[in-house]
Amino acid sequence: MEKKRKYSVTEKKSEVIGSLQAFGAKIYEQMEQGDFPSIAMPSRSTQNIYYDQALRQFILGDKSVRRSARNIRHVKPFTQLVWVARFSHELTTQRKTSTLRDVYYSAQAYE
Repeated sequence: MEKKRKYSVTEKKSEVIGSLQAFGAKIYEQMEQGDFPSIAMPSRSTQNIYYDQALRQFILGDKSVRRSARNIRHVKPFTQLVWVARFSHELTTQRKTSTLRDVYYSAQAYE
């Protein structure tokens, strides 16, 4: 018995590309305004994870953390996040896939 998909592959691909482009546009706009770029993302702490009985898996809650380039200690993780988003956009638009290991070594070679 085949499962019905909520989205077709092309719809999901378009959604991912749109999300990545919005991410880049937001960072670009913040830099154009002279602000330090920052993003809010779901917190992955243990206080923000709960078990969903219906899905039978752990889900992230509503709490979020802000990543910013304002603090020198946060610049490297922030730029790594932006690099992964760029790499993901390239893979998606080229209709390619990658392993986490490949992403890691590509990031190491990029530095």
